[in-house]
Amino acid sequence: MLRALLHSKDLGTQTIGAEGKLSWRQIFKASEDFLTASVFSRLCYLDGPELWEILREASGHALPSYKLATLQNVEFWPRWSLSSRDFVEPDIFLQFSLGDPEVLVDVLVEAKLGEGLSQYSDQWIAEIEAYTEQFPDNDRHQLYFLAVGGLGSNIKRRTADLAAQTIKAVGHANISGTSWSKLTDVVHAHAHRKGPKSRILDDILEALALCGERRIDALSTLKSVNRNWSLDQIKLLKVA
Repeated sequence: MLRALLHSKDLGTQTIGAEGKLSWRQIFKASEDFLTASVFSRLCYLDGPELWEILREASGHALPSYKLATLQNVEFWPRWSLSSRDFVEPDIFLQFSLGDPEVLVDVLVEAKLGEGLSQYSDQWIAEIEAYTEQFPDNDRHQLYFLAVGGLGSNIKRRTADLAAQTIKAVGHANISGTSWSKLTDVVHAHAHRKGPKSRILDDILEALALCGERRIDALSTLKSVNRNWSLDQIKLLKVA
């Protein structure tokens, strides 16, 4: 579906409440779930070490550094019961095996569209409490919580404020925050390494660009034009 949207194929329209009929392209741009699925499902196709490094760099190196990393499990919108309410649905739940000797690390991701103030501590608290109830015997597992988007312009301060409120309710927690813009920067840097998975990263960048997150290569990365070339030769020049 992402390919069809990127190439402006006619997928019809959907009626969305008071908004009336919207194209799927318009719906994608306005949906945090579509963006989250498009980006993170493709990230999970990467080799474990590269996936872990991208998450670590996007988190501002809040996640621990490991060269050995295996993604053991990933779930999108798992529905977990919680004693204080019917259920909660974190956006993404990832389970990793890291290092040697093995360290088990679980990562909860809560994603919000845009850079407004749409992340809130009550949701973080509920998701961490639900995780604890869902996995009562996970003493060997370290839990990290990563918020993506919805943290305003001062991400560090907003994350610290929400983390303090969350930790007050649940006790110790490893919490970090980032923006879609930062994640785009990190993916862009990895894509330019031109490894075997660069097509996956390019796909992710196109999904992000569809929602307004674009990166333009610096002029220093473009091919130079030989002054002795003819006009016809210059016209044929293709910039990589």
